[in-house]
Amino acid sequence: MSDVSRRTDIDHLALLAALQREFHAHLLVADSEAPVPACGWWTVEDLTEHLSDVYIWAADMARGRAATPREERPAERPEGLAAYYRSCAAHLHETLTQLGPEAPARIFGGDGAASFWHRRQVHETLVHLDDLAAALDADPPHVAAEVWADGIDEIVTVLYARQLRLGRAEPPSSPVLITATDAESSWTMPAGTENPAAEIRGRAQEVDLLLWGRRGLANSSLEVRGDRVPVRQLLDQPVTP
Repeated sequence: MSDVSRRTDIDHLALLAALQREFHAHLLVADSEAPVPACGWWTVEDLTEHLSDVYIWAADMARGRAATPREERPAERPEGLAAYYRSCAAHLHETLTQLGPEAPARIFGGDGAASFWHRRQVHETLVHLDDLAAALDADPPHVAAEVWADGIDEIVTVLYARQLRLGRAEPPSSPVLITATDAESSWTMPAGTENPAAEIRGRAQEVDLLLWGRRGLANSSLEVRGDRVPVRQLLDQPVTP
């Protein structure tokens, strides 16, 4: 098993800025009322407001304080949706830059370092950038396999572990091996388990988006080996928040 986040040298803060720029560029040409296929009834406007809210919340968490209540945030967007997103993105990025990666922060489950939010917001932005691209019928985000693999690692070790801890999901009857073939990395789900009865393997991007519920096994090139029962059990539950 591999921990990609420690094995590769990803500058999460620089990558976050690049992904935010791409999201903003899409917004400049997007219809705010266009549906977002992977997000139920959401429109592009709903998706953008969600991600902007997450940025404000994450900036507060990185500073180690309670999140700003939504009713206290600006309600008006006189310059439009794209400009509003850009201001929220800048607020998060500037906050993380000013704090530095080792600053004490509130993270999932307790106290930690602000660098947690560098990584968390990269993958929050990446998956929603994929959502926005799908709404525009545009190409999905192009990032290195190691970045998608880092996203898988975050899901396995942070997000899914938290879902289990909070009782939002139940572990499958047998562990499932997850293999990102183009990143030469593997994990077991749940993390730390042994003797998997099945394996999901394929390109890191497809695996990451599968675990986020943005792709399905039937319409992907992913391969399932072994017992499909624990695979179904795993994917039928909320792996991510």
